[in-house]
Amino acid sequence: MNHLNNQFRNNICPRELNYNIDNSCIDFNKLQYNSRYHSYEFYSAKFPKHWGDDPLFLPYINIIANTAKMNNLTPLQELNNISNNSIDNNESNTSQ
Repeated sequence: MNHLNNQFRNNICPRELNYNIDNSCIDFNKLQYNSRYHSYEFYSAKFPKHWGDDPLFLPYINIIANTAKMNNLTPLQELNNISNNSIDNNESNTSQ
């Protein structure tokens, strides 16, 4: 804190408070957050690697990725849907 105060006294803007965008520190993957979760690569990584070599696997993963893109689901929404479905199924099983 003393360091920051000394810089202010000397009319120097501390580096920690300088919010100018430096192109070298931009992580473009973070800027493409939602589009990443609608890509073939994201969904194919959820399956074993040797499945990617199978030519029948490509259309299946494309369908999953396109469905996610059309529904505009984020990973959190997808997990919530799975969680809600499993809770609903457990409640209906215990009530029988």
